[in-house]
This record gives sequence, C-alpha cells and structure tokens, in this order.
Amino acid sequence: MCGSLTHRIVILFTGINSLYISSWVSIQSQSTSPVIITHPLGHIPAKVDVQVKVQESGKEYIFPASGSSQRDDDSYNVYGGVVYIYNEFHVKIFVPLRDENTNQGVVIYTGGSLFTGPYQATHTQALVRIKVWGLCDLPPANFTMSGTTTTSYQSVTHGLSRYPDLVVVQLKMSNGYVSEAGGVTYNSVSETHQSICGTLFAYDDQEIRIWSASGYSASPSHVLVIYFNPWMEK
Repeated sequence: MCGSLTHRIVILFTGINSLYISSWVSIQSQSTSPVIITHPLGHIPAKVDVQVKVQESGKEYIFPASGSSQRDDDSYNVYGGVVYIYNEFHVKIFVPLRDENTNQGVVIYTGGSLFTGPYQATHTQALVRIKVWGLCDLPPANFTMSGTTTTSYQSVTHGLSRYPDLVVVQLKMSNGYVSEAGGVTYNSVSETHQSICGTLFAYDDQEIRIWSASGYSASPSHVLVIYFNPWMEK
C-alpha cells in the first residue's frame, strides 16, 4: 500500500479523433438499468470511453465509467460508479440498482471524508455519453496480443523499453461482450455473501501485469467482470 505516488498525466488532444461521439443521455441510480447507446462500427471497438458528467457548485465535472464493478450490493456502505460493456453494435451502461440488499449505490461518490480532493459529493443523477474508436482511428499499435489464461495473474512483455502512452486491456466474455480492465482496486475485503470483482492491470517500460481477484478464502466469490447485482437489468 502506497501513501504517495509519482504520477504523470498524458493528454492526447491532436492526432486522435473518435469515430463516434454520442449525445448526452440521462442516467439515475436505483432506476432503469442498463442504458444502451448504439455505435456505427459494426465490429468490436479498439477503445471505448464512457463519460459521466455531473455539476457541483456550478461547475461541470466528467468522470470515466469503469469496465467492471468491484463489489455488489451486499455491503451497507455507500458506493458509486457507472459500469459499461460493449460489443460490435452498442455500449451497454449500468448504474447501481438494488437487487436484494442495500440501496446505497449512487452514480458518483467521491469517497466522503476518507478521500482528499477538490470536493466531496454524492450524485444519484448524471449525464452519460460514449466515445468510440475503431482500429483505424488510432495510431498503429506498437504491441498487441490476445489469448486465454487460467491463472490469477499474467505478465506480458511489450518490449517497448519505455512507458506506453496508451494501454487497453480488453476482456472478451462468453456472451460476446467486451469489458476493459481497470488500474486500481478500492475493495479488498469482502463481507458475508459479497463478491470481490474486477480485473486490474499495471505496466512499466518492459511489461504489462494483469491481476484477477484470488486467494482470499473467506470471500464467497471472485469475479473477473461484474455488471449485475447491483448493476442489474430490469
């Protein structure tokens, strides 16, 4: 666990254009889920960005959605987040929706007093849109790899000898949908009947490391991707 980190922010403004940007669509936690936004590619996108926009103190803030939930609704702590998966035709967007336990899920939650930032907020409503890129819309990739692994983690050598500017880790599920791995976990200890979920990745100048939830015997369920309970379809 790290208390401080050296960070670098890379912003790509010119030279990369998204093939498709949707209009803004309203979403609300504990309401209808999922929301489906179509895209025109006709094949699996190379990259999808789902943007969640809220207003706080008269200013607009955009948060990125996630490729998977990291918990379900079996804990009574407040939680937030918007989850998405996609295929060759559309992006399916999920918001917290009570299944059988707590209704504490919201669209945006900045962590309360445990987190330090520009503001603390809880939002149950927001606007969402998608940005979709095909393979031809991005610069040629320096490294690509696909395959299947049955271990809880995997290291992949990319051989660039420098830190990549963009890394996308896609997880293709048996139903044909694709999820994207995330870069950090906020949930590591499950409560009774609660699932620990999500696939993580990190990288350096030589390799990419991919982790799945594993090794905690008290947890009833470790899941690579979750977009139901409480991101339920109704």
